[in-house]
Amino acid sequence: MTLKVIEPGAIPEPTPRFGMFFREDKIGDGLIYSSCPENFHKAGKGKILDVKNAWFFDHNPYVVRDVPSTQNIDMQKFADQTSFFHYGRSSLPCLLSVADRFNTKFGIPTRLRHPRLYQYEDLPQIPNKLVVHTQGDLNEPIALYEDTHALMTDDVMDVIQEKYSQYDIVQVGGKADKPFGRKAKDKRGLAIWDSVKEIADAAIFIGVNSGPMNIALCYPRINIRMFEPQFPQTVLENFFIPMDAKFAHNQWFDYGIKIFNRYDADLGATYSYLKI
Repeated sequence: MTLKVIEPGAIPEPTPRFGMFFREDKIGDGLIYSSCPENFHKAGKGKILDVKNAWFFDHNPYVVRDVPSTQNIDMQKFADQTSFFHYGRSSLPCLLSVADRFNTKFGIPTRLRHPRLYQYEDLPQIPNKLVVHTQGDLNEPIALYEDTHALMTDDVMDVIQEKYSQYDIVQVGGKADKPFGRKAKDKRGLAIWDSVKEIADAAIFIGVNSGPMNIALCYPRINIRMFEPQFPQTVLENFFIPMDAKFAHNQWFDYGIKIFNRYDADLGATYSYLKI
């Protein structure tokens, strides 16, 4: 009988218990779950199988590819089916992070509370760099309680230009996104990882509720300021609460994001756009 010697530190990982796949036509809808593999691994559950080679797992050390798994999970459907908790993990009426709702369902602790890309984390931050993103998917149906799409208005752009005149402003996003203009550097249409790099070394990110905002959320040192024009005044004043366990849509608004409304007054948990 021949024994195979395994060098110290070279013990193979067990077969992944779970394979995960995500909505492929949206940046943020998949990226938001990028904390799952690290949280699984730190809970002693091994690595996650990346079923469809998602771009946001390209540098993730807690995933494997091209191996079998015991169970594959469509994370979009899983999230839709597990969004409505009466209370979060801590028995409070709000979840503690964007990762908390699915970690609670899986029965594992949250050791990484934000999405993570494991790339460009050591880039020197540029103190006077501000990255803007002006629009979400205008073809997406307007969600419950909203009355318009995620689109930055000219008034907001004027405020940004005035208040951050000493900053180098860079626009990212799709090639067809609403142009920011106003002497900003136009970096629309970059490949996804080039856009990530452009965001990663910024001091401030100002955008709407969309994929690039979730990229910025991967880098906690970035000051994230989100223009949220989608909710009308009645909703903001009465029941818009970021990370609210009762409303799935509100669970995308992590505490690391400062939210600004479309009105000239602070409403509920949001600030006036004039203060952005």
